[in-house]
Amino acid sequence: SSAVCLELESPSNSDRWRYLAGSDSCKTLLSAKLVLLENQLAHKKERAVECELIVDELSNLTNKLRDCTFMKHGTTGSLGVGSNVAQAKIRSRLRELCGLIAELSMYQATSARLSKQLAIVSACVKRAQSLAAEGQPPVDEAPVELGRYRRPRQQSTNFTHTSTMFVVRTTAEPRPSAYIPDTTLGIPKPYSSLTPFKPTKAGASMRHTRAPITHSVVI
Repeated sequence: SSAVCLELESPSNSDRWRYLAGSDSCKTLLSAKLVLLENQLAHKKERAVECELIVDELSNLTNKLRDCTFMKHGTTGSLGVGSNVAQAKIRSRLRELCGLIAELSMYQATSARLSKQLAIVSACVKRAQSLAAEGQPPVDEAPVELGRYRRPRQQSTNFTHTSTMFVVRTTAEPRPSAYIPDTTLGIPKPYSSLTPFKPTKAGASMRHTRAPITHSVVI
């Protein structure tokens, strides 16, 4: 390997190297170029530092803007929720208002109908009063109603008259239908359906009935 390396590095081997035209600069020129390159490098470093500062400032500004944006988003979300709640309340109040308006319209219609009926009834009452003042029936149905009112009384009078015609006289002992309570007034009160039982007297058939014999129980 060392022989191969020496062969490769040997200047006599023209297949391994290529001649370059030109000449080498002197040390002064190289030093001047080095100084120029160092100045350019320093200038580039200054520009890089300035760019880093600008990037840092922009990063701080963007972070602040991002925080502000997040805060605004949060505020916007809370405002959106509040807006939705307010809109729901408004819709609910609108439905209630529509219901109240419908109910009010129904009441107004009822009031108008009752006012019309009141006007009709008032006119009928005035007409009846004027007819009654003149000695005439206040309404056309008055004679019919009067006859209907008098008919039960006439029927009760006829029934009483008819019942007194068919009264049967008897010698049986009357059963009590009322009792006198223990009060200071002493007004008799009817038994109605709670009349006390009053047995009849024993007849001749009771001679066939024997009284029960009670036996003493011995323990």
